[in-house]
Amino acid sequence: MKHTLSTLAAMAALIGTAVSAPRVRERQDGDVWVRTVLHDDDGTRTVSKKDKNVKELVMQTYSANDILLQQSKFELDSRGRFVRGQILDRNNRLMFNCEFFYNNEGRLTEERVTDAAGLPVRRLFYQYDRLGNPKGFSLDFRGGKSVGTPVAIADTNAYSATGDRGFQLKPGASSSNSQASSSRPGSSRSSQKSSSGRKLRLFKKDSKRKFRLFKKR
Repeated sequence: MKHTLSTLAAMAALIGTAVSAPRVRERQDGDVWVRTVLHDDDGTRTVSKKDKNVKELVMQTYSANDILLQQSKFELDSRGRFVRGQILDRNNRLMFNCEFFYNNEGRLTEERVTDAAGLPVRRLFYQYDRLGNPKGFSLDFRGGKSVGTPVAIADTNAYSATGDRGFQLKPGASSSNSQASSSRPGSSRSSQKSSSGRKLRLFKKDSKRKFRLFKKR
């Protein structure tokens, strides 16, 4: 159980810290680990639960009035990493599906989100520097077609399906999310460039239609 919790904590750090410095509470309720993230800016909260006997993580996001807004169910692998998941509305209807991909070193490299019809909605790409620090790039889709090119984002947590505010098609801006807002795919200023000013694009790697990122010199 300790290994699973440490893995989940590491993944929480990987996908970014919340932009409004939320209050986080964790407790152990028998075999169930419970993590609650409280957002003082809008009063919402997200509760995550993990039973040590089940390879599943359940997240529920509530409004300030204690109304269920969204719930997500994620399948975990033997190492406690996210494998795939479903994002449901308050009436338990499917809104989105998501999948997670890792490299040979076990690091998260990509997250794909599709709608209930299977059309792509968002892809998040992760790259790492020599110290292992992650960098996030986001590519959004509308009507199954990509919007702009992948752009660097400051707060991957706001864009990820595992974000502590639930999955949002249009991540809200806050005090420290101005960079993420200005570099959101489809914006007129930066749909073609990352924060460093270098263009980013996708290309086919092989016949299996795998993709990777590279910087255009």
